This record gives sequence, C-alpha cells and structure tokens, in this order.
Amino acid sequence: PDIDSYPLLVETLALVVGSQHPLAGEAAIGLQALNSESLILLSKAFATREQIDRYCNQHGIRPRVVMEANVIGALIEVVRRTTLSTLLPAAIARAHPELVAIELGPQRLQRTAVLMQRKGVYQSSAARAFIEVAKEVAVALGEGS
Repeated sequence: PDIDSYPLLVETLALVVGSQHPLAGEAAIGLQALNSESLILLSKAFATREQIDRYCNQHGIRPRVVMEANVIGALIEVVRRTTLSTLLPAAIARAHPELVAIELGPQRLQRTAVLMQRKGVYQSSAARAFIEVAKEVAVALGEGS
C-alpha cells in the first residue's frame, strides 16, 4: 500500500527464429509446437527465464533446451545463424530484420513493465527526468499505457 506504480508497457514474448528456420513463415503456433523445438534460452539467472519456465510448466510444455546463454546478443546470433529457436520479447525480433517473431497461442506469454516508487518520497530532478523518458519511450513503442 505504500508503493505507487505506473504501468509502462505490456511486452509479449514470442518464439523467435532465424529467417532460415522451417517455422519462419508462420505468424502463430500452438504451445504444443514448443515441445518439438530445440531451444537456446537465457540462463536461469535471468528473470525472463524464470517466467518462461513458469509459463511452460503451467501449460504442460516440456521444451528441449539444448543451449543456454548469459548474453542476449549471443543468443540472438545463435538463433540468426542456426535453426535453434528462442523465447524473447517480440520487439527484439522486430529490431533485427533477420529474425522472425512467431506468436504463441492460444494464451500469450506476456509481462508488464512498471515504474514503482515509495509513496510520498522526494523525487530528484534526475528521477523525474528518467520517469518522463521512460514514459515517452513506452508511448513511442506503441505499447504505452
């Protein structure tokens, strides 16, 4: 109750594949299709991986994780150059023309980015500037609240 929050954006995670991947022409796939994919995922040190694991467990999916990475750039390069796939925010794929984001369904894998601050605390000018920039970026992405 002593925290103010401001939702910035809702981010959808998707199956991300390279343009040479057999599924690259698909717009969406069912969750069960993940069972037959060879995946490279972020290591368990990342909150994104924890969310992916929880989502898969909730939906009875047992992905075949053949590789893990600690750097998103390395993960993207492996996906771009091989037929391995990954689960990442769809916006990352949109930022790389050689990657394709495939929607997962019927229930999407989503998360909300939120700015949080204790109620009634002093905001420095740097904090106010950061909040304004964060809100502007969220709106520019077309996903702002």
